[in-house]
Amino acid sequence: MPLDGLRGIAALVVLIHHSLSLIPALSAAYTVKPVSSDDPIAWMMVHTPLHLLWAGPEAVYVFFIISGIVLTLPVVRRDRFDWAAYYPKRLIRLYVPVIAAVLLTMLLFLLLRPEAPQEASIWLKDRIVASSMSAFGVLQDFTLIFGVSGVLGVLWSLSYEVWFSLLLPAFVWGAKTRPHLQWVKLAVLAVAILGGALKHQGWLVYVPMFAVGALIATEMDRLQAIVIRISALSHSSLAYWGLCVVSLILLMSYWLVLPFSPGYLTANAMLPVVFAGAVLFVLLSAFWDKAARPLNSRVAQWLGLISFSLYLVHVPIIMLAAVLLGPTLSWLAIPLSIIGSLVMAWVFHLLVERPSHKLSQKVERLIQSRRVSNIDAPRRPRQPTEA
Repeated sequence: MPLDGLRGIAALVVLIHHSLSLIPALSAAYTVKPVSSDDPIAWMMVHTPLHLLWAGPEAVYVFFIISGIVLTLPVVRRDRFDWAAYYPKRLIRLYVPVIAAVLLTMLLFLLLRPEAPQEASIWLKDRIVASSMSAFGVLQDFTLIFGVSGVLGVLWSLSYEVWFSLLLPAFVWGAKTRPHLQWVKLAVLAVAILGGALKHQGWLVYVPMFAVGALIATEMDRLQAIVIRISALSHSSLAYWGLCVVSLILLMSYWLVLPFSPGYLTANAMLPVVFAGAVLFVLLSAFWDKAARPLNSRVAQWLGLISFSLYLVHVPIIMLAAVLLGPTLSWLAIPLSIIGSLVMAWVFHLLVERPSHKLSQKVERLIQSRRVSNIDAPRRPRQPTEA
């Protein structure tokens, strides 16, 4: 499935993003200040299309849209959806790998007791400061309901994923109700994202991103019909390539604008535009055959297979490489982080994620079989009560 491959590519982009964040000049770009032209390589990596190779936040937006689609599709495509089986399956699928990743991160921090060198990047210093774990922080990371500690930085996004998973019936209802108002719903969600960004309310920024994915899932047949009409045009390939270029420009539009208008106001105001690029890119990946071909390749599908594991384990691996190599060999930490994270993700997938997936499916089958047996079981005649 193309979206599996896209999820894998997005996970790889997040890995590259955090690896390159070991470079102080690149890490500083995320303090909403443009990179100085005195450093031409850093400037090109930040303010040109090269940024797409390590556009971590934008890749996370793609994750959110895909999750909205993938979780909503089975519900809207079935006449009756088994919610009693869904919740245990989904929660096991999420929490077992998360708890294992948190424990692994804590173990590495306890063994290493990392300290950031003076010349370390802002990103590395922030991660090391957050590595002092408290009992409440552990509880936050294990539950993901009331925020996260910051020790395993990527968990912030999974906190929103858990909330979306728990509230999925409400999102499905909202996406299916009054289908003639889908454009109005999209406009409302875009305003919510903008308002959340300007008011620094994360839940108002990111939860609507999942809702957009849910809307897309309910409109798959209509979107497919649009694709058929575009494909029938004489210059359909040119149209798709044009849309692809537009989506990428929108996706990195903030970084193009930043040198001319630095500051948090620009960053927040541009967020709906950037997110629109992410939505368009996901749609092209799902429906355009030329995009689907590379996303269905073995490499992309393998990355999709380990994407959740890669997302969970790569930050401690990057920190481990940076701390062990030290500032004199910091340049070597980047390739070692990428290779080490991919290897560790595969191991984590085999030992933790895949068994948790099998366990979740087993629990789902058990709940469904018990429900069927209860329905099919003959009712015993009611015994007369004593006078």
